[in-house]
Amino acid sequence: MEKLQGMGAVLAGSLVKNKGTGYVLTDKVRGKTRTMYISEQMYEQAKEWNEHHREAKKLLQDLSEIQRELIRLESQRSK
Repeated sequence: MEKLQGMGAVLAGSLVKNKGTGYVLTDKVRGKTRTMYISEQMYEQAKEWNEHHREAKKLLQDLSEIQRELIRLESQRSK
């Protein structure tokens, strides 16, 4: 939880260099692809935020697994 709190800004999506147009960030919203163009000046910041998002996702998965294990242990203890 502390790692999540100290993480800062997050940016979901796929960040890639696109021929001719520079950098783009794409993600899906209600099944439709959404594209945002990222300026050369913003690329490094967007990349950092995008990495934060990946880290946050991993941390949340880890927390969920811990919660599942706690529920499993509590269920066994209640029997």
